[in-house]
This record gives sequence, structure tokens and C-alpha cells, in this order.
Amino acid sequence: MQAGILFLTFYTLFGSFLSLLLAILQITAGKRGSANILRFIHFICSAVILLGIGLIPNAIPVDFPLSIFLFPTCCFLLGPLYFFSINALTGRVNSIKKTYFMHLIPAFLMFICEVVFQLQDSELKRNFITGFLTDPLQSAFTPLFILAILHLSFYLILLMTNMLPFWANREIHKEARIIIIRLFFSIAEVAVFSLGIFLTNSLLMLLGGSISATIQISILITQDYYPSFFFAFRKEMRKKSYERSILHGLNTELVKNRLEELMSDEQVYKDMDLNLHTLAEKMSISSHQLSEFLNDQMHVNFRKCVNGYRVRAAERLLINNPSMSISAICYEVGFNSKSTFYAFFKEQTGLTPQSYRLDDTASLKITKQ
Repeated sequence: MQAGILFLTFYTLFGSFLSLLLAILQITAGKRGSANILRFIHFICSAVILLGIGLIPNAIPVDFPLSIFLFPTCCFLLGPLYFFSINALTGRVNSIKKTYFMHLIPAFLMFICEVVFQLQDSELKRNFITGFLTDPLQSAFTPLFILAILHLSFYLILLMTNMLPFWANREIHKEARIIIIRLFFSIAEVAVFSLGIFLTNSLLMLLGGSISATIQISILITQDYYPSFFFAFRKEMRKKSYERSILHGLNTELVKNRLEELMSDEQVYKDMDLNLHTLAEKMSISSHQLSEFLNDQMHVNFRKCVNGYRVRAAERLLINNPSMSISAICYEVGFNSKSTFYAFFKEQTGLTPQSYRLDDTASLKITKQ
């Protein structure tokens, strides 16, 4: 029994360390956005909670009440942070809005309560913590603990209901199922730890912490070995959003974004057989609508639009891949004949591909891109 408690304590504390590591990875990422900020705070909260779960069953807070400072606050923070960070990663949330801070009011109030509690006499703090750990049903802390459980569970269940429709989605079923399974285990973690508190069972408390630690390990593995995990999800979400909007009339801004996504992210211009009809199908609009959009909004026809992307791709390859032949570059970027490639390249850049490769200003241009 003691050996099991010792192992689960170590494993839970190891999960706390992993959460801290994941938080650091968010702020050291090359490109930081709202999703990284939310994930950073989310992982910090997870680290604090796992530290508390590792210490509480071993009665450390009884002698050192400061050791669980911020534990209750983070319990109130974790739900909304988890909810908004996943939505940011999957493309449902693009930026942090002021209204989101309303979801953090319970955590702010709990933080004030914690500060007031920590300022009390040491003996009083020890008595309160001892009372909660030995007889939680009679403790003054119990209503706050139940409120924290319900608050966190609400956001986890809400997030799961948002993700469940994607379980059978052919494009993102793998990613959706991983997120849903993690959410299921997160709910299980809350239930097991809470049961351990009310039954004053250290093994159950630590088992809940171990479930959370396992989730952190799975997140780390996903982030390291599947870095594009959320890319497919964001792509599918943008596509669904685009298709829904297109039903209510042609939204030129959405059409422009979808075109850029297809060209820059999916690089459909590399397809030599790409035509107006095929591209319009990918954009869920008619050929006439696409042609009208290109002419009215971008002031180019279909051929010039696609070949423009091909030339820009060729420019990068000419500078960044000096050993690659010009013929290979021509076909790599989607041109089906060298004569067309040469003619369009010179029209766009004023130089032949050979001259462009030798031009110093071209190298500087590509470096700045």
C-alpha cells in the first residue's frame, strides 16, 4: 500500500514537472499567438494542480499551508483555459476577446479568498486544512471544493459536446478522437480525485493525479512527434466556416482567405491539370463566381492568378535550391512547359530564371519573405 502511494506520488509530481515543461515550450515557440498564451497559462495551472494532488494525500499542506497556495484558484482557472485554448488551437477562436475574462471571475474571487486565508494565523490554517482532509463533509471548505469541481466539469463537458460531432469526420477523425479521449480521462480524473477527497482515500486521490499525469505525457508525445496535430483540425474548421458563410451569399473576404489557404498552405497550384472548375469546386463556389471574383477583386484572370503563385514558388526554389535544375523547378511548381514558364517568369520578374538565380537583389528579396 505504502509502495503504491509512493509510486503514484512520484508519478503525479512528474506530471507536474511535465506540465511546467509544456508551459515553457509554449512561450519558446517560434511563432506565439493567442493559443500559445492560453496554453501557457493552462499548463501552469495544470502544474500547480498536479503539485497539490501530489502533496495533499501525503498531508504536506497541514504543516506547510503555503504549499497549496493557488491550488483552488487554478482549479477555477483550468476549465475556461482548457476550453478556450482548445478552441484557439482548432480555429474556433482567433484572438483573446475581453468578454472571455468574465469566465475568469470565479478564479479571481477564489484568489482573493486564498490570499485572505494565507494571511491568517498558522495554527488556524492548519486546523482548517486538517479538518478538510480528515472530515471533508463537515468542513467549511467543502462548498468551495464542490463549486470548483462543478465549474471545471462544466467546461470539460461543454468542450466534449463541441468535439463529439467531429468523431466520425473523415478528414480529422484521428485528431478529434484523441481530444475527446483526453477530455474523457480529464473528467475521470476530476471524479476519481473528488471521490478520494470525500472518502479520505489517499490512493484514489493519487490515482486521479496519475490520470492527469498520463494526459500530460500524451500531450508531450503528440507535440513532439505530431507537430501538425492541430493543422488539419484548423483547416477543416476554416473550410466548414467558409462553406456555411458561402450559403448566405458570396463573402469576398472569406473567398480571398480560402484562395490563399489553398494556394499557400495546400499548394494546389502545383497540380498541372488545375483549372477554373476544379479550383472553384475546392472553394465551394461556382466557376462563374470564382472568375468574377478574380477579375473584380484581384484584377487578374484564372491563368495569371495561378501562374503568379507558381512564379513566386519558383523564385524561392531558384535561390534556396541552387543545385536544382531550372527544368526541374519548372515542373515542380506546376508549369507543364518550359516555354510557358520562361515567358511568364520574365513577364513577372523582368528576368530569365537563370538571371534571377544570379541576381543578388533576388536573394535579398527571398530572405525578407
